[in-house]
Amino acid sequence: MTFQKHLPCELCDTPVSIRNTIKNGEFRGKKACIACKILHDAVRKKPTRPNEKRKRERAGLPEFFALAIEELRLQPICQNCRGRININYEPVRNIAHILPKQRYKSVMTHPDNKLFLCAGKDGQSSCHERFDSGVSAMTEMPCFALAAENFKKFQDKVTERGKLFLIFAENC
Repeated sequence: MTFQKHLPCELCDTPVSIRNTIKNGEFRGKKACIACKILHDAVRKKPTRPNEKRKRERAGLPEFFALAIEELRLQPICQNCRGRININYEPVRNIAHILPKQRYKSVMTHPDNKLFLCAGKDGQSSCHERFDSGVSAMTEMPCFALAAENFKKFQDKVTERGKLFLIFAENC
């Protein structure tokens, strides 16, 4: 009959039959019980904070959408297919940016950089999704003329350049 030898944990002095070696942190190399190993050996990551730059860039969006929703409440009609928009359910989905906010940050909150389009949630033509799906689909839609007209109002405020900007600039 063999007896297991109990050795003390080098951190808490608890006698244990199996000790583990801590691989990270200030107690690296110490022999410890499983509880101390879990407590002190975990790879500690810094707590993640929201990206401050992104927060600053998107600071005006809540006000932009609030004002746009109020405007949409007055006339809940799709500016492309003239279908009715359900303003009571996720109205933010009905506000399409003419120049996408991800690429054109300088005008993401400009009051004229929007169209009111029906979305899949409205059971209509999903004009917002089609408008965002690509330039070729966008230019074929009836609302493209209105988008180009709105674009003229904020064209000089756009600091970024891209394919979509050039397409709208050519059609103005």
